[in-house]
Amino acid sequence: MDSIFSIPDGKAVGDSTREGEEMYPLYIPDTTVGEFDDFLQWLYRAQWVALGSDVAVLERICTHLLKLMHKWEIEVAKDYAISLLRTIDIPLARRLQLAGKFGITQWVEPTVAKIFKKKITALTHFDVEAMGWPVFMMLVKAQESMDVETRRTALVPPQMLKDPSW
Repeated sequence: MDSIFSIPDGKAVGDSTREGEEMYPLYIPDTTVGEFDDFLQWLYRAQWVALGSDVAVLERICTHLLKLMHKWEIEVAKDYAISLLRTIDIPLARRLQLAGKFGITQWVEPTVAKIFKKKITALTHFDVEAMGWPVFMMLVKAQESMDVETRRTALVPPQMLKDPSW
């Protein structure tokens, strides 16, 4: 009965750190120090002014922000990270990966259209790993279906109905 009314000791499952100690004053599950630091940087706007044109740093910060805001359901920060990521040049496969992981539905259609314009064969194995095999297979099947329909239309064009006024 004492365990019901006792204060938890803050010990994380599978972790030897205790929350509330000087070394680890705060424990947030599934969050790295870097992710939380990037969140605090965004929250206090300290680093955003000094980012400049370092695309890799901006992508890292926005990805960390997206992860935490998706988990904590803070839509304003999530939208901010999405709008910043939209301004930088992220590989299409990575963009599709982020869209699937964080539910960014507005990225899916334009990204898939750009992939189809470039052809599926232009994707590297790193791209395939980033988007995942199920997504890649779906894209391949869609591309194949579009190619079949294009060939079918080219070989047997639809008949034109003659208008009697011609």
